[in-house]
Amino acid sequence: MVNKKSTNEIFIYTDKFSNDSKGFIRIVLDSIPYYNDIGYAGYRSKTLLKKFLPWFIFGKEQIKWKNIEESEIKKIIEKTLELCKPFIKNNYIRIFVFPTVNRFVIERMNGVGGFSFWKNTIILTVYPSSNWKRTLKETVCHEMAHALSLNYVERKTLLDGLVFEGVAEHFREYVAGGKRAPWSGSLSRKQALEIFTDIKGKMKSTKYSTYSDVFYGAGKYPLWAGYAIGYYIVEDYLKKQEKVDWIKILKTRPESIMKKSGIWR
Repeated sequence: MVNKKSTNEIFIYTDKFSNDSKGFIRIVLDSIPYYNDIGYAGYRSKTLLKKFLPWFIFGKEQIKWKNIEESEIKKIIEKTLELCKPFIKNNYIRIFVFPTVNRFVIERMNGVGGFSFWKNTIILTVYPSSNWKRTLKETVCHEMAHALSLNYVERKTLLDGLVFEGVAEHFREYVAGGKRAPWSGSLSRKQALEIFTDIKGKMKSTKYSTYSDVFYGAGKYPLWAGYAIGYYIVEDYLKKQEKVDWIKILKTRPESIMKKSGIWR
């Protein structure tokens, strides 16, 4: 389903779902559009998108799929886009929505996963968990911060990742409200500062292994540590602002936010 408006396009693939992962991915790749500015949903080629989707949709452990009406998904996203409209300005946002049977996303993230690798582009997965509607709204806002920021600043280093995630979560709270997310609240301030002190020498690292360790619990640090650290960094930065101007913040370089946050530098 495609919904065309002056500021967005929404592509939803939930009604095409099949437990045959290879077959479903083939259906998606056959129907996904190509754009000169974002390629295939932010990927330069279908080959790269093909490598990403199985992990994103199916994961290591799976749960049986439950159907969701595309019109319901579309309605939630469109209402959320209205909330974000003052910040979108003249940017043209494209959102791609896939089903998910990824157990981790369903059980730990309330049925909604999201990524924004490229400017003005958001990729989502959805499963009808108990609170999926609220989570979808919040995830769109979170990813919108990434999609808009990437028009102005690059995300390459571990420092970039920490600040980007902190900005996105505070932006989500500002626009959509809601409680603090499990990932941003996964550490106490004291725990976050201890881990930050340990990784301080790696701020310029561009290695995915370093990022995965800090954010995804792939090594010595607990799951979601990076999200919590980033949350505290941006929290302290926002407290030091006389006026919180989100349009300006979304354009601010991560190094500047880190430096002005106080102890996180």
